[in-house]
Amino acid sequence: QYSTDIKHVTGVNNSPADALSRIEAVLKCSIKPADMASAQDNDQQLQDLLESTTSNLRLQRLQVDNCTLYCDTSSGKIRPYVPADLRFGVFQHFHSISHPGGRATARIIADRFVWPFMQRDIKLWVRQCHPCQSSKVNRHEKTPLTAFLKPDDRFAHVHIDVVGPLPTSHGQSYMLTCVDRFTRWIEAIPMADQTAITIAHAFFDNWIARFGSPLYLVSDRGRSFQSSLFRDVATLLGIELRFTTSYHPQCNGLVERSHRSIKAALMSRLGDSRERWYEELPIVLLGLRSVFK
Repeated sequence: QYSTDIKHVTGVNNSPADALSRIEAVLKCSIKPADMASAQDNDQQLQDLLESTTSNLRLQRLQVDNCTLYCDTSSGKIRPYVPADLRFGVFQHFHSISHPGGRATARIIADRFVWPFMQRDIKLWVRQCHPCQSSKVNRHEKTPLTAFLKPDDRFAHVHIDVVGPLPTSHGQSYMLTCVDRFTRWIEAIPMADQTAITIAHAFFDNWIARFGSPLYLVSDRGRSFQSSLFRDVATLLGIELRFTTSYHPQCNGLVERSHRSIKAALMSRLGDSRERWYEELPIVLLGLRSVFK
């Protein structure tokens, strides 16, 4: 059996534990009262506050560590006024202890010092603190969406992607979809597999041979599109490859949306005979190309 006795020990007799609740006992400030008194004499903002009749601060000359300082007593505490030249030093002294957030840092400093617009200044310095930016996980600002630049010519900017695997039909299990950004012309080319050489042959034989080489080719980061073979073909034909962000299909939304239309049309025409998609694909493409966009 154990019993617990709670006894009160005054701070004078329990100095090690008492020091844990006082920052001043752990970390001494490098700004001396004498330096602050000298800076107060040359601070124009302090002189304006002393002459102002609308300020909420109650400034009085008080003795602090054998120095006479202007202090605010409006909150019931003696808070020395910090001149403009020493404010950032006071901020660094308290913020560098554990790098708290803006509100916490402002609360610590405002409990001991005072100057006009100190909340605004402290929060700004916290946001500009490099160790905080490099170490903390913050909520990032969302960048506003920007509009795509309009293409200057047809078949100059093409989006491509691969659909599959599909039920094997006439030996084909994949489709290479290509969409021109300017005209919205769509092509869906059946393929047996999705290797780099198969995609390169399909794109060259069915698109480049009919419409010429595009200036830009947009695709996801699939291994076939990033292969050295596909890059060499693009370099040979003078095509600039542009890849979308990983795991973000919205970047290539033009061709991704066409997949939905192609699949929905094929499922409507095929019913349960999914293996005949190769035969129905040309009529589906005819219908999609005839729709006004």
